Amino acid sequence: MTKRNKVKRTTEERFWAKVNKNGPIPEFAPLLGNCWIWTGSRQRYGYGSFGVHDDTHKTGWRRVLAHRFAYELLVGAIPKELPDIDHLCRVSSCVRPFHLEPVTHRENGLRGMAGWLKTHCKNGHEFTAENTYLNPSTGHRSCLICRKAAKKRRDERRRQR
Repeated sequence: MTKRNKVKRTTEERFWAKVNKNGPIPEFAPLLGNCWIWTGSRQRYGYGSFGVHDDTHKTGWRRVLAHRFAYELLVGAIPKELPDIDHLCRVSSCVRPFHLEPVTHRENGLRGMAGWLKTHCKNGHEFTAENTYLNPSTGHRSCLICRKAAKKRRDERRRQR
């Protein structure tokens, strides 16, 4: 059995190998410019995940969020009083530090409520009192036109079985 000649790369080299600096311009905030999209592994909700060497961890490695790593690498330490990093571009896989801002957990949650500021669903139907379903358990809104169309598609598929 032969060992492969493995080229040792630094943590930074490994990180930058997984970043596409020619990402899309965010719809939510086009003035920010292109996103830097994380192309490596992602966690739930699309946040990038990255392994870093850590002698204090029993395996010698630990997982970090790619956007937090990028911020600390290029800007500096994340302040303890502002522990959350908010994506100003609203693109969870973005690691561009200019698109990231340290905020309190409360502020991050409030900014996440931006969905309530939307006036139309993703298919362009207006959110009105007559056309909006409010889920009583989650508090999320959805368009009644889209919900009815989805139900019609589901019923059609069931009939075809």
